Amino acid sequence: GEAVVVVVPPAPGRDVLPEDIPLSIVYEDEHLIVVDKPAGMVVHPAPGNWSGTLVNALLGRGALPEGGGEDRPGIVHRIDKETSGLLLVARTERTHRALSAAIAGRRVVRRYAAVSWGHVEQDEVTIEKPLARDPRLAGTSGAPRAGCGPGPSVGFLRIALYKHSGWVQSRRPGVSL
Repeated sequence: GEAVVVVVPPAPGRDVLPEDIPLSIVYEDEHLIVVDKPAGMVVHPAPGNWSGTLVNALLGRGALPEGGGEDRPGIVHRIDKETSGLLLVARTERTHRALSAAIAGRRVVRRYAAVSWGHVEQDEVTIEKPLARDPRLAGTSGAPRAGCGPGPSVGFLRIALYKHSGWVQSRRPGVSL
């Protein structure tokens, strides 16, 4: 006849703190910041990376971006931790909504360059397979898997050829290698 009551407290919130981390700002005005994100930097705080992120650095320089939520202020899109490249950051809620809609509507063109191992036989290659997240690698895209439905068409253009590798560039808006 005894009752046991267990009270589980809510998980503690994580404050996103400003940090003094140098950034390469390519463009900045009252609406938008374009950052050249280095490889190795995580875009926003998340489990395993609560500090040292692009968001921490932006807050540390007093940029105070808006939109995207408390953990991702101003962040319109992301690129992988080990990928370098230009990243758009909204400074106002209105800019965040407009950029998010443009990216979702595939009106923003993204270009990615990569080095391939082995020879790319054709000057242009199109892969028409569904890309799906690899369940073993959280946050990554991977090889096609059954049941994923029709996939995007990803085009690659060979721009250089070396003895044992090639240099290719993606030609599909909104799709990375």
